[in-house]
Amino acid sequence: MNWNQRRNYFKDEKEFNSQRSVIKHRVHPTEPIDLNEEFSHILESKEEKEFKEAKRSSKEEDEEFKKSFVFEIDAQNIFKQESRNEPRAPRENRTEFEAYLENSIKLRGPLTIAQFMREALMNPKYGYYVNKENKVFGSKGDFITSPEISQMFGELIGIWCIATWEQMGMPNKIRIVECGPGRGTLMSDLLRACDVFPEFKQCIDSIHLVEGSAALRELQAQKLTEKVKEEPTIKRGDELESTDINGLPVHWHRTFDDVPTGLPTLIIAQEFFDCLPVHQFEYTTKGWCEKFVELNRTNEGGPLSFAISRTPTTTSLLLLHSRFHGPENPAMGETIDICPEGKALATEMANRVQKDGGAAIIVDYGMDHSVSDSVKAIKDHKFVDMLEEPGLVDLSAVIDFSMLKKSAEEVGAAAFGTVDQGAFLRALGIEYRVEALLKSAKTKEQQDRIMSSFSRLVDENE
Repeated sequence: MNWNQRRNYFKDEKEFNSQRSVIKHRVHPTEPIDLNEEFSHILESKEEKEFKEAKRSSKEEDEEFKKSFVFEIDAQNIFKQESRNEPRAPRENRTEFEAYLENSIKLRGPLTIAQFMREALMNPKYGYYVNKENKVFGSKGDFITSPEISQMFGELIGIWCIATWEQMGMPNKIRIVECGPGRGTLMSDLLRACDVFPEFKQCIDSIHLVEGSAALRELQAQKLTEKVKEEPTIKRGDELESTDINGLPVHWHRTFDDVPTGLPTLIIAQEFFDCLPVHQFEYTTKGWCEKFVELNRTNEGGPLSFAISRTPTTTSLLLLHSRFHGPENPAMGETIDICPEGKALATEMANRVQKDGGAAIIVDYGMDHSVSDSVKAIKDHKFVDMLEEPGLVDLSAVIDFSMLKKSAEEVGAAAFGTVDQGAFLRALGIEYRVEALLKSAKTKEQQDRIMSSFSRLVDENE
């Protein structure tokens, strides 16, 4: 799927249909209630009723009630549903995951887009990256990434690591961290390239892979150890924790925060930030309102649909007025995507580099400015309805590189770029690698495949 296809797709969905819905809110008594005035009488009557019931309980029960007080409001028309999909055929069958999401919404209220992405991708039982049945990567999967196109990509990231290590003064110990290693292809190709540079290879203290999916950890371990000379030592707890590649330790971590500190670190994030959950907002007469996933109350399609809050949410007030700052003069109907987890991760990476030394490289689909309505679902290398088969399709968002750079600079780190992938790979010498591979190719078919892969990696339209 090339970048032009992505860009063109973003222009398609524009017509929205609205209708009313009923939701349930959960509010803590110590937090201010910031709903529209037209619902104040509902809040007051419901609150009084709940507190009167609480007074009948014992003192201990009353104290516990105050700690976990939850009241529900049937707030007609707080949300207006806005379909952002083509009309879908009625569907009677629900998957187990759709039933789970449906019940979750009934109990807790609508899901933010960020919550929906997190559930759809990483739910412990149904998540897209967790389910072993999903064919995720490669030509036979749902999408293909640069490391899967050609070994040249991972090899040249290895060259970047070596060049950066030299610029750092060639420290005698260094860690390499990859966030979201996929099937382990990039790291496998990177380490093979490093075999040609033994001075660098012997300085690698350990490899650290940030991966939350137990299923993908197994694939990564298989890839990294498939050609080792020595039988690897594998350590398992509830899931795969560590192994080794001919004595080089490899450790897995659920989050970047879990990666140990104390050594210069080279960090690689290749198509990782685009999977982090984003919040989506739309500017209305009431201000920045948030987009949600709500129950579908029509006779068309599956059990889920989109909705927009009628008033600003706590999240929109926090993200757009304090931490991120929205556009100064937004137009009515303008939308924006914000990824708090991306900002937090970029900040943590920058802090790590500042403290321990090193560098980070982020390779992803993105722009050097804010983005909007960018979350798309991908299956069989095509864009599909993101609400139609949650847990069975990949979800991806376009990255706001300007936000990542600003996050790094705020803690004193230097940020460079952005630069097109083709220009980056050419600067690292991909043409020379192509020549070497062509000379070693034994058939015309192999040569054609090498040239096709080269074009896909460096062509800006790919």
